[in-house]
Amino acid sequence: MAFQDLLNRFVPPASVVVDQFSRVAQHERCAFFGNVTLGSFISLSELRQLYDAVLLAYGAESDRVLGVLGEVDLGGIYSAREFVWWYNGHPDWVGLNPDLKSTGTAVILGQGNVALDIAHILFRPTAESQLTLQAMLWVYLVGRRGPVQAACTTEELRAVLGVEPGKKIAVGTEQFEDLGCGYCSKHQRSSSERFTKDPPLLEEGLYVCGWLKREQTGIIGTNLYCAEETVASISEDVKRGLLGSSSSLPKPGREGLLQLLDDRSIRVLPFSAWEKIDSEERMVGGINNKPREKLATWEELLKVAGK
Repeated sequence: MAFQDLLNRFVPPASVVVDQFSRVAQHERCAFFGNVTLGSFISLSELRQLYDAVLLAYGAESDRVLGVLGEVDLGGIYSAREFVWWYNGHPDWVGLNPDLKSTGTAVILGQGNVALDIAHILFRPTAESQLTLQAMLWVYLVGRRGPVQAACTTEELRAVLGVEPGKKIAVGTEQFEDLGCGYCSKHQRSSSERFTKDPPLLEEGLYVCGWLKREQTGIIGTNLYCAEETVASISEDVKRGLLGSSSSLPKPGREGLLQLLDDRSIRVLPFSAWEKIDSEERMVGGINNKPREKLATWEELLKVAGK
């Protein structure tokens, strides 16, 4: 229902993934409905009435709490999602403005690939970042569990720490200490939002994929295998005759969805509108010797999309 930014900025094949998504979105049998929010503009039950099969793949966008003292009432504490959306210029979080200039020390609670991405940004602000940041003097990566549970590769860790292959880089001390800092980032697993108060049910024609299916684990490549598995399940259900309208009339599909959204005066943005936004960001970024300059307000995004 929405085409989100690909935020795995330090994964070299990311541009290839963008190209693959673009080819799919431009296919004549694919309809792109941008600026449409599931749960507010249209309900899941309404989608079920319009399509024979509905696949949910919206990931995990809700934060979980650690339940530690000071987590809620102290300043300078942010979830990984909030910080990533902020430095990537997400319109809903452009006003977050964490104070990173009055402190030289940051603590990152987590040891996954996103935690390493944020450490990289705080250590070495570059043109890759959408914002100008002051490099931190000290960045502490604090694992909430042991090295075995670290959700990153050795290569990713060495890239951030600048450690040569074969050299020991960390050992557990089983000691405790207080770390003073002006910024703290939490990297516990996010949870997925629900669009209905009814308990989850196993229903024919309703499928899930990605983090919504297996929780917040894996990378882009993991999502590929997960998607193939889900598509295989859909194909099997089609062969078994489990999908399709029980009446003689086919379900309305994309035309019915467009009509419903038009009746509600919802502005639907086609994929060509996203391409205009992408082109504008790249052009403005090129002027400033950056890969892109993000349009960080809804007003700017909708204005460029309507050109």
